[in-house]
Amino acid sequence: MKNLLLVSFLIIGGIVNAQWVQKHSDVYQLYNSVFFVDSSYGFVAGYQYPDPTFILKTTDGGENWTQSNIGGSPSSLSFVNYDFGFCAAFNGIYKTTDGGENWNLNYQDNVHYSSIQFIDNNSGFAVGNESPGSLYLAKTVDGGLNWNKTLVALEQGNPIINMVNDSVGFIVSENSSKIYKTMDGGDSWNIVFSDLIPNYSIWDISFSDVWNGVAGTIGGNILVTSDGGNTWSKKFIPLTFVSNIQTIENHCWVSGFGVGYNAIVYSDDFGDTWTPIFEEDSLDFEDIFFS
Repeated sequence: MKNLLLVSFLIIGGIVNAQWVQKHSDVYQLYNSVFFVDSSYGFVAGYQYPDPTFILKTTDGGENWTQSNIGGSPSSLSFVNYDFGFCAAFNGIYKTTDGGENWNLNYQDNVHYSSIQFIDNNSGFAVGNESPGSLYLAKTVDGGLNWNKTLVALEQGNPIINMVNDSVGFIVSENSSKIYKTMDGGDSWNIVFSDLIPNYSIWDISFSDVWNGVAGTIGGNILVTSDGGNTWSKKFIPLTFVSNIQTIENHCWVSGFGVGYNAIVYSDDFGDTWTPIFEEDSLDFEDIFFS
């Protein structure tokens, strides 16, 4: 579970010279996931112990927020429009059809889902772990009316899925050094990267298209591919630990921490060079999203 004591919603700033403004904070709230449909309309999932878990919603770029409750322990959000969205949670997958006003348990099993992504109104993918360490994929092709669960691998540790389209996608898991790829919409998965270095973990992955992707690791490196994951190269990044990545075209944003600081860094050449764009010692960045 990702924890955060204080958060800045670093969502809609510019590229390098932007001013970053804290939009909402509560020292008792823990935020796990953020998703914006556009620059104004967004959602944040989290919880505030011992109160119920919640979804925050903004329609004005984070100036104001309204709250709705959700069951389970939310970990990942995905929306396809203003009304239609899903949330992966500890006890299943939740769905809203009214812009987050109400959330209903859409699919439930023994898997603790940690990442979800919808490609369109119909095609959705969620990944999670089922004790004692089996990585499962749940897939729907009818907007959540039915879900099909399949075993991907014997891995554990909050897996993350990044689908480039409804056929090509990737999975990483924070306690594993492997990258898995599918080319048939999740029906089969192949290992396209594996590192034998002890404790070498991959925490996040993001592809800007079917060819170009970045994966975040520990130890001051990222993994970069330009051939759809067939080959990967390690590149330096000024962070000891990478927690979140987002790529758009040749732009790449990465959050994480170094020695004595937490930061977001930016690259406009897909990882060859990096520029720090925000640093704050008191914040732990749990998710970033650009729209």
